[in-house]
Amino acid sequence: MSAATLVVLMCSYNRQARTLAALGALFAQQVPAPYQLQVFLLDDGSSDGTADAVTTLYPQVCLLHGNGQLYWNGAMRLAWQHALTKFPDASAFVWLNDDVLLDDDALLRLVQAWQLATRQNDKPVGAVVGAMREPGTVRLSYGGRCRHSVLQPLRQSPVLAASDQLQRCDFINGNWCLIPADVVAQIGILSPQFTHSMGDYDYGLRALQAGFQLYQAPGSFGECAVNSGRGGVLDAALPMAQRLQMLNRPNRWPPAEEWRGFVRTHGGPLRGLSQLRVLLRQYCPRLFLWLRQRHFPPVAAAAPQLLPRRQVVIVQQVLKQYRVAYFDQLAAALAQQQIELTVLFGVADGAEAQKGDNISVAPAAHYQAISVKKFGPWVWQWHEVLEQADVVIVEQANRHLLNYWLLWRRKRRDFRLVFWGHGYDHQANNTLRARWKQFWLRRCDHFLAYTAAVGDWLVAHGMPAAQITVLNNSLDTKPLLALPDPVSEVSPRPLVLLYCGALYPAKQLPLLLQSCAALYQAQVISQLIVLGDGPQRDLLVQTAASAPWLDYRGACFGADKVQAYQAADLVLNPGLTGLAILDAFSAGLPYLTTQQPDHSPEISYLQHGYNGYLLAAEVTAIVTAVTRLQQDPELLQQLGQQARYTAGLYSLDNMVAAASQAILSQLPALADRQYRLLHQAYRQQGGEDQVVAREQALFASNGVALSAVVRQTPPALSVVAQLRAVAGWFGLSVDTAPLLGLSRGDVLLVHNLFPLLSPFLLSAARRRGIRTVLYLHNFRLLTPAASLLPGESARAPGWSLLLQQWRQPGRPEGRVVSVLLALALWWQYRCQVWQQADVLVCPSEFVRKQFQAAGVAAAKLLVKPHYAAAPGQWLGVTQAPAETPVPPFILFVGRAEPAKGLPFLLQIWRDVPGLPELWVAGAGTEQLAPVPGVRVLGRQDQSALGRLYQQACLVVVPSMVAETFGNVVTEAYAYGTPVLVANSGALAELVQPAVTGLMFQTGDRADFLAKLQQLLAEPQTTARMGEQARQRYQQLYSSAAQRRFYHVFPQSDEAADR
Repeated sequence: MSAATLVVLMCSYNRQARTLAALGALFAQQVPAPYQLQVFLLDDGSSDGTADAVTTLYPQVCLLHGNGQLYWNGAMRLAWQHALTKFPDASAFVWLNDDVLLDDDALLRLVQAWQLATRQNDKPVGAVVGAMREPGTVRLSYGGRCRHSVLQPLRQSPVLAASDQLQRCDFINGNWCLIPADVVAQIGILSPQFTHSMGDYDYGLRALQAGFQLYQAPGSFGECAVNSGRGGVLDAALPMAQRLQMLNRPNRWPPAEEWRGFVRTHGGPLRGLSQLRVLLRQYCPRLFLWLRQRHFPPVAAAAPQLLPRRQVVIVQQVLKQYRVAYFDQLAAALAQQQIELTVLFGVADGAEAQKGDNISVAPAAHYQAISVKKFGPWVWQWHEVLEQADVVIVEQANRHLLNYWLLWRRKRRDFRLVFWGHGYDHQANNTLRARWKQFWLRRCDHFLAYTAAVGDWLVAHGMPAAQITVLNNSLDTKPLLALPDPVSEVSPRPLVLLYCGALYPAKQLPLLLQSCAALYQAQVISQLIVLGDGPQRDLLVQTAASAPWLDYRGACFGADKVQAYQAADLVLNPGLTGLAILDAFSAGLPYLTTQQPDHSPEISYLQHGYNGYLLAAEVTAIVTAVTRLQQDPELLQQLGQQARYTAGLYSLDNMVAAASQAILSQLPALADRQYRLLHQAYRQQGGEDQVVAREQALFASNGVALSAVVRQTPPALSVVAQLRAVAGWFGLSVDTAPLLGLSRGDVLLVHNLFPLLSPFLLSAARRRGIRTVLYLHNFRLLTPAASLLPGESARAPGWSLLLQQWRQPGRPEGRVVSVLLALALWWQYRCQVWQQADVLVCPSEFVRKQFQAAGVAAAKLLVKPHYAAAPGQWLGVTQAPAETPVPPFILFVGRAEPAKGLPFLLQIWRDVPGLPELWVAGAGTEQLAPVPGVRVLGRQDQSALGRLYQQACLVVVPSMVAETFGNVVTEAYAYGTPVLVANSGALAELVQPAVTGLMFQTGDRADFLAKLQQLLAEPQTTARMGEQARQRYQQLYSSAAQRRFYHVFPQSDEAADR
């Protein structure tokens, strides 16, 4: 066999479409010379036709078959063994997941990265992993990861950020990874110790132990969605019993023995602590799942709005099929009013689940499944979205512990609590339970009554009529209303009866069956169709086995349900009656029920003798009524016509309109909303202060009022001010003066709070119902230094931060202040002070990833880049005034401090003659010693800076820290000036290499000079970069581009930058 062979290993299980897409992208690759490509795919017993489809479309694939129990590690191991027998001299093996969609040049670049790693490094290459992107985004989902520390070698960093350089890593994901043949020869293939997961991690760690080096290749290579964990073992929304079952499935959670072996091999000196977690999982699984459970944001939740929408949350113990249409229409109606609806619901279990009419998976983005905890008759549900709601709507039921918690919580946070439902207990109106329910009626802000009768009862029991909205409870009956009117029969014929509802004792099913048996015996009916499911299902199944007239169809929805109603002449439900009455009326069918004490409020829709009958709960009464209708077809038709008319009075559209108006009455008007900006200005003005000023200008230019509280930090703080500031860091003393004049529904835009304003001010705002938007300009909430070094990852503040600040203070004030601030950051993080802001605004994707790595909920993080003012707004004219021509110069703009990289530049200009003149502008630069070829300009106003940007041939940004953004870059873009920047932090996102500028390795003098010479040697290319930089500015970083983040701004192009 040829030695120049690349063997691709894949496995699949019931993912035909994804597998075929992955193979299509793979075979579209350019195979680098001199290699040939061989693909081995193990199909692990798929039942969706994957194997047949692969054989038909890709006959060149070597297809293997499994028994359905191999999982990822077992299947990949078996494919690898087979590949080694066919190609023992293969050059390398490539792992490819069947859910990966490769970029066009992914294979070529992966091989080039392998070759580059082999040439540049002394250690042999153990693996080269290609990073994957989350579909439709630039966020990385899989790739290489690094160890957290020597003491905790199994604790991993996030996926390494994409770079144009090779990056060393300690862990590899098996989605797209190249393994050289030398590694296989030394350590073998995947370990048989693992079934599904951890096999790729184990292989990489074994390669490291054998003396090989692991790398993440430059850039990213394709798309692969990350496994979010929703619907998995840790999803708190799922019942505990279901999660316990998944805990024992290898593809859901690593088996305890496998995890124990992994820790024993790779766990380091503190492996015993990791073993304790395994023991907890093995012997106390419920406690293990409870401690590690997670609450996930709504399904497919879009990025948060910069200016938070008003939020309404509805809580349901279970979500019924018939309620979905109502909630969907209500969500659409509220969205038109800039209101966001979230429906929280539990997953039914036990007898409730047997009814078959419940939703178990969120059907749309505005639904969220949550856990339901039961304590005897009591029920507890909770989700963090409740803490953000302006209006919470709950069923008024004694069993819901959440209702009592909300009533107490309302005293500490300003929101509106709305009850909805029956009002009184229809099943126990005279009991202590009913009186307890009545006691809490007037504690809510508003009541959504199911029917007018419920509204009258509420008024009679002391609730003001102004606090009541009658919904006229309904459901989506449009498909049934579309049915043709029943045709009048010339002569009597046996009727077809229909029962539609759950199957449980309150429905009086024995009475239904006895009555229908008698009617069939008398040849009054020919059939009874039963739709539904529940605890008494067996009664129907057993009866149907011997009764030819009984057609039991189980729970039916959609077209099946419509077909059953179309076939029926009459609906008979002798037991508890609810919304099913409207289904019958909509189909033009009279509704027959009996006198029961526990009917739901919708029984008031039934008018005896007009659209149906309310009968005595006796077989004879039912038989007599049905016989009469069978003998009088005209009466049957008349009742049906009047039933359909009644259905029109109680439409779902009317119910949604009533609910929308009631909700709007509980919310502050959007036109009255106030916006306030809060900022603690720095002693020495910097980029963050410019961002604040530009945001104020943006609001003003779009005609939206924005009040601003900008406090200047004095040059020196008194002892009292220092003590007050420290007390504010810990929440012991909070100055709430910036909140004066704001009320529920207003928005507070918070920029910098350090050092004099307390982050606990955000908690005070939330208690008053004020929506908060926090701008994450830096990492001050995570570390006293407020910045990260290149390659450093953000972490949640903890005890390690205290130790770090003691050893190496991050604040210029010294060790004591640094440690004290670190302790305050830990306390703020533990108290969830700033994480509970409605929106956390990140200026770059880099910042978003770092805060997410520190444990901040991804649903709260919004990436919104800063904008730069248009040239005309800086200079007052579109072009700078004509001046004496100046020779080409390179511009640096920034403070004179090491973090900005100015000493790095000055040393280069000292040592390298012949470079164009370097002009330095920025605060503190006046104190610099003279350097040949460097002109120091000092601090410049915006007008002067604009001229400098316009005249410079190149702008350099040599930052030595991981910048969170780069105002200088976007300002240069505004004037069409290309840039040369360090490739750290967010700067790598702002620059498109060879399009708007170039990047160099941070702190690498040789790389800087090489890139600089490249730009200077090709003036035409550099000029074209400047034009493209200007275009990128207009697309992403202009004030017009910012308008998409603000839904209160006009979206026309009238104010767009030209």
